[in-house]
Amino acid sequence: MKARWVARAGVFALVGLWREDASASHCAGCTEPLPVAMEVAPSVVGPSGPLAVTMTPEFPSKDHPIDPIHWETVAVEIRNSEGMVLPGSVHAVDGFSPRLWYPAAAMPPGSYTVTTSVTPTDEHCSPWDEAFDVEVVQDLELPPVPDVVVATEPHSRALSDFTNYVCCEGGRPYRPSEPGTGCFPSTPLPSWNSFCAPQNNSHWLRVNASVDAATEGFFTLREVTTSVRPQRGNTALDLDLHAPDCLEFELLNLYTQDSSLTRWCPDADAKLGVLPIEGAEEDVMTRCGCTAYVCEDEFPDSCRRWPDGGPIGSNCPSETDTEFDEPDTDTDATGPGATDASGCACSQRPTPRGGLPLMLVAVALGIARRRKPSDTRAAKLQRVSR
Repeated sequence: MKARWVARAGVFALVGLWREDASASHCAGCTEPLPVAMEVAPSVVGPSGPLAVTMTPEFPSKDHPIDPIHWETVAVEIRNSEGMVLPGSVHAVDGFSPRLWYPAAAMPPGSYTVTTSVTPTDEHCSPWDEAFDVEVVQDLELPPVPDVVVATEPHSRALSDFTNYVCCEGGRPYRPSEPGTGCFPSTPLPSWNSFCAPQNNSHWLRVNASVDAATEGFFTLREVTTSVRPQRGNTALDLDLHAPDCLEFELLNLYTQDSSLTRWCPDADAKLGVLPIEGAEEDVMTRCGCTAYVCEDEFPDSCRRWPDGGPIGSNCPSETDTEFDEPDTDTDATGPGATDASGCACSQRPTPRGGLPLMLVAVALGIARRRKPSDTRAAKLQRVSR
């Protein structure tokens, strides 16, 4: 279906305004839950419709799905080739993404323009609209019921709990300070330097369920147990599966309201959930020449000896007695003074990459502050004499 933008600049203005205000606070600016795109399908309908209207919300994710409040900002208008507006109304489809527009009376065959407009109540949010071409035919041939096709993609990452990381030689896991990408709170995944090794990985499957795209506007999908729905359009949805559970996908015929269920289960050998990393313990024993430890958070006093949970060996001086350098995460060696006589590290704080330039700047500033006024005047006289 061909769609043409009526006010593309309006959408860009909305994004631009949000980004401009982000210079002061990345959560400032337009805060209304607006859709950022609309879709109208199918491109060919019968005299009685219906037309399926779907949207992409501003923050499309399983944590922030399409909410009924999004529809409060949306209006749908249909005009014939002479520019006259056809009366009609929009109805919700319980449990599914699209809403259906029905005409108040049968539409004569011909060409029509459907405009979806967004009118925010927040003054910081810019209005915009989109237009779609629709053809009404007298005898519409409905497509056959499509098959639901399920595809999967395996994913894994180290478990985000700090206690998942066994460290030595001054290493420790930490959460990097990363700029936010939205206004919703999120905890960054931990990073670690060369002297930490994760013990367990979290495994999941990215599951995609879809039907033939040619049935867009005639059929719509949802997953029954998780209530996941398509974030845009009607014919495909994505969800993450973390446990070996079976899923049921419901396919709804928007014209007849008939529905069918497709049951799908992951393969028996699919890696799902938290599983130990093969060889992780041996890696720790090989890498660590002294006591290994696990830290509960980013503060040094939260670390306990691994694997028995006892206190870290007393052969390391306390930080009150000696000041230690932080470990260099760019190499496999700690900085000077970072280890005791036995080679065990005592400083367990991470050093971000690029820390050396910052240290040189700090040293330079310190030298400048300690320079005597007489030395400064002498340097000025020397430059003048040259």
